[in-house]
Amino acid sequence: MNRDSLTTMRRAIAAAVIAALAAGTAQAAAPLTTAPRLDSAHRVLQAADIAPSGYFAANGASDGSDDAYADGYHSVAVGAGALAAGDDATAIGSGAVALDAGTTAIGASAIAQGAGSLALGQSANTAGDYATAIGYGASASGGNAIAMGTGATAGNAGTIAIGGIAVDSGGTPVSDQVTTATGSLAMAVGASAQAQGDDALAFGALAGSYGFGALAIGSESAAMGDNATSVGTAATASGVSATAIGGPSQVFPGVFDLTQATGFESTAIGSAAMALTDGATAIGGHARAEGDASVAIGKYSYAQEANNTAIGYNAAATGINSIAIGGDNRSSTWAYGTNSVAIGDLALAKGDESVALGHFATVGDDGTMSVSLGMNSATKDAGVVSIGSDGTMTNRYGEKIAAFTRRITNVGAGTSATDAVNVGQLQAAIGQVTVGDSAVNAAFAQAFGGGATMGLAGFVPPVYDIQGRSYQNVGDAFGAVDSALSSALQGIADIRNQIGNGPGGGQPGTDPTVPAGSGDGLAVGGGSVATDPRDTAIGDHATVAADGSVAVGSNATVSAAATNAVAVGADTSVTAASATAIGQGASVTAASATAIGQGASATAANSVALGAGSVADQANTVSVGTAANQRRVVNVAAGVASTDAANVGQVDQALATAKSYADNGDQQTLKQANAYTDAKIGNGVSRSDFDGFRTRVDDQFHKVNQRLDRVGAMGTALSQMSMNTSGLSGANRVGMGAGNYGGQQAIAVGYQRAFKENRASVSIGASSSGSESTVGVGGGFSW
Repeated sequence: MNRDSLTTMRRAIAAAVIAALAAGTAQAAAPLTTAPRLDSAHRVLQAADIAPSGYFAANGASDGSDDAYADGYHSVAVGAGALAAGDDATAIGSGAVALDAGTTAIGASAIAQGAGSLALGQSANTAGDYATAIGYGASASGGNAIAMGTGATAGNAGTIAIGGIAVDSGGTPVSDQVTTATGSLAMAVGASAQAQGDDALAFGALAGSYGFGALAIGSESAAMGDNATSVGTAATASGVSATAIGGPSQVFPGVFDLTQATGFESTAIGSAAMALTDGATAIGGHARAEGDASVAIGKYSYAQEANNTAIGYNAAATGINSIAIGGDNRSSTWAYGTNSVAIGDLALAKGDESVALGHFATVGDDGTMSVSLGMNSATKDAGVVSIGSDGTMTNRYGEKIAAFTRRITNVGAGTSATDAVNVGQLQAAIGQVTVGDSAVNAAFAQAFGGGATMGLAGFVPPVYDIQGRSYQNVGDAFGAVDSALSSALQGIADIRNQIGNGPGGGQPGTDPTVPAGSGDGLAVGGGSVATDPRDTAIGDHATVAADGSVAVGSNATVSAAATNAVAVGADTSVTAASATAIGQGASVTAASATAIGQGASATAANSVALGAGSVADQANTVSVGTAANQRRVVNVAAGVASTDAANVGQVDQALATAKSYADNGDQQTLKQANAYTDAKIGNGVSRSDFDGFRTRVDDQFHKVNQRLDRVGAMGTALSQMSMNTSGLSGANRVGMGAGNYGGQQAIAVGYQRAFKENRASVSIGASSSGSESTVGVGGGFSW
């Protein structure tokens, strides 16, 4: 018989043996016994007149019924009933079967089927070319599949299953599942781990990856949606393209909250963080984002409705399209009203379309379209701007807010009927008073607006109320607005710098971002884009196309021309450099302009629009409404400098003095009247005293400007330091930077330590300019 005939005969015999082994059972991996299946296999071999090998002896029945057969070329069969049917096959153990070329079966009842496959362990079995099964009952049924561990199952081509059945500390099984990888090219590593989706990966005891391309890392972690990622003990990512990173948090003994990302393209990062709807983002311990495309960043932060944004410890945005930024460990910054904005530690915006800006700034339930600016500013009325308090309201702690006023300074001369007037305009108007001249009196009254009149009874001043409280100086009121606004914008810039200058800042593509984000900056949220390394985009489809800019909120947009700009709130838009838009739907189209409040719009350079729906369309102006919808400016302190706003009290006093002078019959020239009223407005204060006061105010503003320039210089120095360490190799990195802004210089020094082939790092950095300094620490990881 030639070799080809022998090979043909061997294949026929192997097929007959396999059929005999399979007779009466659907389990190809079932243990072989001396029962009828084994007898049937032996009868096939005996019928072929193939004699058992005499090179090895083992204990058995010694009657020929369980002889070992080595039928393949260079094959080896060791053990009672062992069968090596393929060329170069090896079968060792009672009932071990190696059927194809190059197969190896070691262990009682082990079966190796498929060229080059290995079955090692009692009842271990392979059913694919080059498959490997190691362990009791392990099964690798696909080509190149690997199964290691008791009962481990690799059920498809290229799959890997490593582990056994999960048990507790006493050895009692806690699951009836074995480690299983059934998806194409799936991998499961860990006791009872499951990788059932194609290209799925599961690492950890009881970890499960069930969606296509899903990744689960950690004990009991679950990645259920397609392309979902779950990292951490019991973390769950059930939405498509969802990301959950973090472990559980104990709320009661034996009761734990879990990190969950259940919505489409949702992201939850932090212990017990929850992103429960499509496009939601929750970052921080117990952070919770419930509304579609909502953003919650900070421990215990809460974004309840669609497009909400909550940033800070305990920050809560519960009104539709609301924004809350700030934090406190005792209570929360709270944006309660629809389209409301609350920015600052413990700020509260309860009225619809209201804005509360500053520590303890408060707008009450009835404060629709109202604005509270500055620490402890409060109002309960609708359609007003308050920069102080009338003493009738309480803060977030239930404490009464004391009554106080603020001056508004640096007020430009009003031109329209609804513009605020400054003290300079007031003095000029009073200087033009001529006794008995009704036309002059009418013009003087008209200059102040707000119900001001001039008659025989004297001057009836206008009413400028902020939050239900009368103020005596428009200049002081607007000065407080400017100060509060500058403080808020600086706070937002600080947040952006802390994010952008963290470990890996300036290293495009290396910082961890949510899967939906794109660009070289920090992008958090489905479809978000941060184009440049210094950009920040947070929220569903938030987009930043300009260098050094920030967009926070669903669909918030900063265009390519709007460098160093800020857009906070759903649907906000900035298209000009150094501009700021805060509030749902707010927009800015002119350089250095600011719009705060739902739907606010600033279209002229260096203009400010305050409050929901306000429009600033003239350069270098502050608008608190529109030509059709006006607001009163209340709680205004008495003006002092020539550019301060005047309040009704000053106007009343000045004109009453002028009226009295006229009644006495003293007909003076226009110049004499002007000198007289100038002297009376200051309540006896001389012009030299005014000049001295003006000088002191100018000095204070110079110091403030100098401080702002130093902060800008420090920001530049920090960014240069980060950029010059981003591309360096090595575990230890030291960076230095210098900056200049507005004539002020700053230096910055930082240190970064990288671990595990740059997969994790920690850093610390500091910057100093004059008497100003800042310091920060950070950390990050990637996988």
